[in-house]
Amino acid sequence: MSSAQPSDGRARRATLIAAALLVGLLAIYLYQVGWIQRALAGAPSPAVDPAGLVRVYFTTPALVYPDKQWQRPAVPLLTAVLADLDAARASVDVASFDFDIDELTAALLRARRRGVAVRLIVDSENLLTPEVSEQTGRLQRAGVAVVFDRREPFMHDKILIVDRAVTWLGSWNLTTNDTYRNNNNMLRLASRRV
Repeated sequence: MSSAQPSDGRARRATLIAAALLVGLLAIYLYQVGWIQRALAGAPSPAVDPAGLVRVYFTTPALVYPDKQWQRPAVPLLTAVLADLDAARASVDVASFDFDIDELTAALLRARRRGVAVRLIVDSENLLTPEVSEQTGRLQRAGVAVVFDRREPFMHDKILIVDRAVTWLGSWNLTTNDTYRNNNNMLRLASRRV
Protein backbone atom coordinates (compact mmCIF):
# COMPACT_ATOMS: atom_id res chain seq x y z
CA MET A 1 0.00 0.00 0.00
CA SER A 2 1.48 3.35 -0.99
CA SER A 3 1.76 6.25 1.40
CA ALA A 4 -0.47 8.37 -0.90
CA GLN A 5 -3.54 6.22 -0.39
CA PRO A 6 -4.37 7.29 3.18
CA SER A 7 -4.23 11.00 2.26
CA ASP A 8 -6.36 10.32 -0.85
CA GLY A 9 -8.92 8.70 1.43
CA ARG A 10 -8.88 11.67 3.80
CA ALA A 11 -9.25 14.09 0.90
CA ARG A 12 -12.15 12.06 -0.51
CA ARG A 13 -13.83 11.98 2.92
CA ALA A 14 -13.31 15.73 3.35
CA THR A 15 -14.84 16.36 -0.08
CA LEU A 16 -17.85 14.16 0.72
CA ILE A 17 -18.32 15.89 4.07
CA ALA A 18 -18.15 19.33 2.44
CA ALA A 19 -20.68 18.29 -0.22
CA ALA A 20 -23.01 16.84 2.42
CA LEU A 21 -22.77 20.03 4.47
CA LEU A 22 -23.56 22.16 1.40
CA VAL A 23 -26.59 20.03 0.57
CA GLY A 24 -27.67 20.13 4.22
CA LEU A 25 -27.33 23.92 4.42
CA LEU A 26 -29.29 24.28 1.18
CA ALA A 27 -32.05 22.02 2.55
CA ILE A 28 -32.20 24.07 5.77
CA TYR A 29 -32.41 27.29 3.76
CA LEU A 30 -35.14 25.93 1.50
CA TYR A 31 -37.05 24.71 4.56
CA GLN A 32 -36.76 28.12 6.23
CA VAL A 33 -38.16 29.95 3.21
CA GLY A 34 -41.04 27.48 3.03
CA TRP A 35 -40.12 25.96 -0.29
CA ILE A 36 -39.86 22.37 0.94
CA GLN A 37 -43.08 22.61 2.95
CA ARG A 38 -45.01 23.80 -0.14
CA ALA A 39 -43.51 21.04 -2.26
CA LEU A 40 -44.41 18.38 0.34
CA ALA A 41 -47.93 19.81 0.69
CA GLY A 42 -48.50 19.25 -3.02
CA ALA A 43 -48.45 22.93 -3.95
CA PRO A 44 -46.59 23.69 -7.15
CA SER A 45 -42.98 24.52 -6.34
CA PRO A 46 -41.74 27.80 -7.73
CA ALA A 47 -38.62 27.71 -9.88
CA VAL A 48 -37.25 30.47 -7.64
CA ASP A 49 -37.29 30.68 -3.87
CA PRO A 50 -39.06 33.75 -2.45
CA ALA A 51 -35.76 35.50 -1.68
CA GLY A 52 -34.55 34.96 -5.26
CA LEU A 53 -31.29 33.36 -4.19
CA VAL A 54 -31.93 29.84 -5.48
CA ARG A 55 -33.19 28.84 -8.90
CA VAL A 56 -33.70 25.27 -10.04
CA TYR A 57 -33.24 24.29 -13.69
CA PHE A 58 -33.79 21.04 -15.55
CA THR A 59 -32.80 19.91 -18.98
CA THR A 60 -35.74 19.14 -21.25
CA PRO A 61 -34.65 16.35 -23.56
CA ALA A 62 -36.48 16.08 -26.86
CA LEU A 63 -38.27 12.85 -27.75
CA VAL A 64 -35.99 12.56 -30.76
CA TYR A 65 -32.35 13.47 -30.27
CA PRO A 66 -31.56 16.51 -32.44
CA ASP A 67 -28.44 15.62 -34.43
CA LYS A 68 -28.20 19.01 -36.13
CA GLN A 69 -27.58 22.17 -34.12
CA TRP A 70 -30.37 24.06 -35.91
CA GLN A 71 -32.86 21.37 -34.79
CA ARG A 72 -32.15 21.89 -31.09
CA PRO A 73 -34.84 23.56 -29.00
CA ALA A 74 -33.99 26.36 -26.59
CA VAL A 75 -33.07 24.98 -23.17
CA PRO A 76 -33.71 27.42 -20.29
CA LEU A 77 -30.79 25.93 -18.31
CA LEU A 78 -28.28 26.54 -21.11
CA THR A 79 -29.76 29.97 -21.84
CA ALA A 80 -29.42 31.02 -18.17
CA VAL A 81 -25.83 29.76 -17.89
CA LEU A 82 -24.89 31.62 -21.08
CA ALA A 83 -26.46 34.81 -19.69
CA ASP A 84 -24.40 34.51 -16.49
CA LEU A 85 -21.21 33.91 -18.48
CA ASP A 86 -21.94 36.94 -20.66
CA ALA A 87 -22.50 39.04 -17.54
CA ALA A 88 -19.20 37.96 -15.92
CA ARG A 89 -16.85 40.84 -15.14
CA ALA A 90 -14.04 39.36 -13.05
CA SER A 91 -13.83 35.57 -13.07
CA VAL A 92 -15.36 32.35 -14.36
CA ASP A 93 -14.29 29.01 -12.88
CA VAL A 94 -15.65 25.79 -14.38
CA ALA A 95 -15.19 22.19 -13.26
CA SER A 96 -16.98 19.67 -15.45
CA PHE A 97 -16.46 15.99 -16.04
CA ASP A 98 -17.12 16.58 -19.74
CA PHE A 99 -17.29 19.68 -21.95
CA ASP A 100 -18.30 19.99 -25.62
CA ILE A 101 -20.95 22.68 -26.17
CA ASP A 102 -19.98 25.26 -28.83
CA GLU A 103 -22.11 27.99 -27.25
CA LEU A 104 -20.38 27.59 -23.88
CA THR A 105 -16.96 27.73 -25.49
CA ALA A 106 -17.98 30.88 -27.35
CA ALA A 107 -19.27 32.48 -24.12
CA LEU A 108 -16.03 31.65 -22.29
CA LEU A 109 -14.03 33.14 -25.18
CA ARG A 110 -16.13 36.32 -25.07
CA ALA A 111 -15.49 36.55 -21.33
CA ARG A 112 -11.76 36.10 -21.88
CA ARG A 113 -11.75 38.90 -24.50
CA ARG A 114 -13.47 41.18 -21.95
CA GLY A 115 -10.57 40.57 -19.56
CA VAL A 116 -12.37 38.05 -17.36
CA ALA A 117 -10.13 35.42 -15.74
CA VAL A 118 -11.43 32.10 -17.11
CA ARG A 119 -10.36 28.69 -15.79
CA LEU A 120 -11.64 25.26 -16.80
CA ILE A 121 -10.94 21.79 -15.45
CA VAL A 122 -12.15 18.67 -17.28
CA ASP A 123 -11.65 15.01 -16.41
CA SER A 124 -8.76 13.45 -18.33
CA GLU A 125 -11.09 10.54 -19.23
CA ASN A 126 -12.39 12.84 -21.98
CA LEU A 127 -9.01 13.94 -23.37
CA LEU A 128 -9.33 11.72 -26.43
CA THR A 129 -12.90 12.71 -27.26
CA PRO A 130 -12.71 14.80 -30.47
CA GLU A 131 -15.49 17.18 -29.38
CA VAL A 132 -13.82 17.88 -26.04
CA SER A 133 -10.38 18.29 -27.65
CA GLU A 134 -11.82 20.74 -30.17
CA GLN A 135 -13.50 22.92 -27.54
CA THR A 136 -10.65 22.87 -25.01
CA GLY A 137 -8.13 23.51 -27.80
CA ARG A 138 -10.02 26.65 -28.85
CA LEU A 139 -9.98 27.85 -25.25
CA GLN A 140 -6.28 27.09 -24.73
CA ARG A 141 -5.28 28.89 -27.94
CA ALA A 142 -7.09 31.97 -26.59
CA GLY A 143 -5.13 31.83 -23.33
CA VAL A 144 -7.79 30.23 -21.14
CA ALA A 145 -6.35 28.12 -18.35
CA VAL A 146 -7.50 24.55 -19.13
CA VAL A 147 -6.48 21.72 -16.82
CA PHE A 148 -7.19 18.02 -17.20
CA ASP A 149 -7.54 16.04 -14.00
CA ARG A 150 -5.03 13.28 -14.60
CA ARG A 151 -6.02 10.88 -11.85
CA GLU A 152 -7.54 7.44 -12.23
CA PRO A 153 -10.76 8.28 -10.32
CA PHE A 154 -13.24 10.49 -12.15
CA MET A 155 -13.33 14.22 -11.46
CA HIS A 156 -17.13 14.12 -11.67
CA ASP A 157 -17.90 17.71 -10.62
CA LYS A 158 -20.31 19.97 -12.48
CA ILE A 159 -19.70 23.42 -11.03
CA LEU A 160 -19.56 26.93 -12.51
CA ILE A 161 -18.67 29.96 -10.40
CA VAL A 162 -19.16 33.41 -11.92
CA ASP A 163 -17.58 36.47 -10.30
CA ARG A 164 -17.53 34.60 -6.97
CA ALA A 165 -21.17 35.63 -6.71
CA VAL A 166 -23.15 33.01 -8.66
CA THR A 167 -22.59 29.27 -8.27
CA TRP A 168 -24.11 26.62 -10.51
CA LEU A 169 -24.01 22.98 -9.38
CA GLY A 170 -25.89 19.79 -10.11
CA SER A 171 -25.83 16.77 -12.39
CA TRP A 172 -25.46 18.48 -15.79
CA ASN A 173 -22.27 17.76 -17.71
CA LEU A 174 -21.59 20.65 -20.07
CA THR A 175 -22.27 18.50 -23.13
CA THR A 176 -24.70 18.32 -25.98
CA ASN A 177 -25.68 14.81 -24.87
CA ASP A 178 -26.47 15.88 -21.29
CA THR A 179 -28.36 18.95 -22.53
CA TYR A 180 -30.52 17.42 -25.26
CA ARG A 181 -30.66 13.68 -24.48
CA ASN A 182 -30.38 13.16 -20.71
CA ASN A 183 -32.45 14.40 -17.78
CA ASN A 184 -30.28 16.65 -15.62
CA ASN A 185 -30.60 19.45 -13.10
CA MET A 186 -28.66 22.44 -11.85
CA LEU A 187 -29.07 24.80 -8.94
CA ARG A 188 -28.18 28.46 -9.45
CA LEU A 189 -27.17 29.97 -6.12
CA ALA A 190 -26.81 33.76 -6.11
CA SER A 191 -24.67 34.09 -3.01
CA ARG A 192 -21.15 35.35 -2.38
CA ARG A 193 -21.05 33.15 0.75
CA VAL A 194 -21.48 29.98 -1.30
